[in-house]
Parts: sequence; C-alpha cells; structure tokens
Amino acid sequence: MAMYDYGYGYRYEPERSGPEEQHQNQLKIKIKMIDNRHANGYLLQVEYATVAASKGETSVGIRACDGVVIATERRFQLGLVDEATLQNAKKVSENIGITYSGLEPDFRVLVDRARKYAEVYRVKYDELMPAFELVKQMGTLLQEYTQSCGVRPFGMFLLYAGWESGGPFLYRTDPSGAYCALNAAAFGKNAAIANEFLKCQACDEMKLDVAVCTAIMALKKGFKGNLSKHDIEVGVCHENGFSLLDANTIEIHLNTLFD
Repeated sequence: MAMYDYGYGYRYEPERSGPEEQHQNQLKIKIKMIDNRHANGYLLQVEYATVAASKGETSVGIRACDGVVIATERRFQLGLVDEATLQNAKKVSENIGITYSGLEPDFRVLVDRARKYAEVYRVKYDELMPAFELVKQMGTLLQEYTQSCGVRPFGMFLLYAGWESGGPFLYRTDPSGAYCALNAAAFGKNAAIANEFLKCQACDEMKLDVAVCTAIMALKKGFKGNLSKHDIEVGVCHENGFSLLDANTIEIHLNTLFD
C-alpha cells in the first residue's frame, strides 16, 4: 500500500495490483481513520482553526459588578449591504447572549445549536438554562468536531454573556472545545492591543454603563479610522435579561467618549 498526504492527514491507498488484491485493499481503506496529529503532539486542524479564529473581527467581553457586556466589530460596505442582515452578537435565550471572533458561517451554525440546547432545557425543566450548562454542552460539541472523521473544528472563539444564580458571568469557548470563565478578555485580530488595555482596568469593580464604555474603548484601540455606530455591536446582560443596544444608544456612547 502507498501512503499519500492530502493536506489534512495521511491515509493509505492500494497499490496497483491484481483484482483480488485491489478489492482487499479497498476494504481495508474503509476502516482507516485519518490522524492529523503533529509529531510534537499538536492537533493540526485545531491549530488551523485557532489561526482562523484569531484573524476574525475583534470581540470584547467584560464582567462588571452588576452585569456583562459583549461588544464586537462589524465590517461591511455601508450602502451596499443591508445592515439588518448582519448581526455578530445574538440572543440565545432570555438570560444568555453570544458573540464571536472567527468564521461567520460557523457562528451561524453554532448559534442555532445553542438556541436548541437552551429551548430543550427550558421545556424539560421549566426554567431558563444556566449559562454554564450551555457552555459545557457547547464545549462538548466543539470537542467532538476535533476527533470525528469527515468534519473539521469550528474556526471561532465564542464569548457568552449570562446571568445565573443571581450574578453575571462571562465565559469563553475555543475551537478545541476548552472553556473557562473570564473577568474580561478580547479575541480576534486586534486582541493583543485590546487585552493590554483591559489589563489596566478594574473591570470586576465597574458598573455596567462604565463597562460598556470600556468595551467600546478596547475595540477602538485597534480600529483603523473613525469608529461609528455602524461598525460595532454591543450586547448587555443583567438581572432583567440579555439585550442588544440599538444604534442610537451606541452613538450616544461614542459621542460621550470621543467628542
């Protein structure tokens, strides 16, 4: 048998021989699994997915003392694209919102899956799904896509804003399926600059309104040009649930910060 590299791992194919040998070799191929581990122990597809996520639009999350804010950039040609069809921050349930950095089609698929998980939980237990329970299920789903044949890992970082047990929580999942709780973090192409800014802020002590302004400032640090209400989306989660700020409210915050 000959071994060939198809770019996503090695697999064996039968060498040219007689009909009997070819048939037996083809049967063996059907049970072969592609192994994309690097010699150093890295999973190559997970590494590639992480690189893709890191090149996405910048997203920021901050857990304040009375709520959580998630904010993200949104790039499109104003006037040529219907703005209402582009949404990089979305509501999963009454108490959970989500945004991302990475591949938009992957985000759309995972948001639909997260909403399904949340609705199944609500119907089964007659209560809203806790944010951490959703994050665990999403982490399991993401991890399964790192070890299954015929699929690839999702290329994105996800930020979850949730309210549970009487308090705010901010969580993150990455392409490998790993998850953790955060006080503040940024992901995407300008994450390094935004994270340096966030490290200097006492995020867990600030009020939600201040956290919104801080998140916008973090996005501005790596943004080229003037930041307008069309360039960002902001979502907030507090004891009354999750909601997205409208464009006029975002514009008021921008005027307060930069005028």
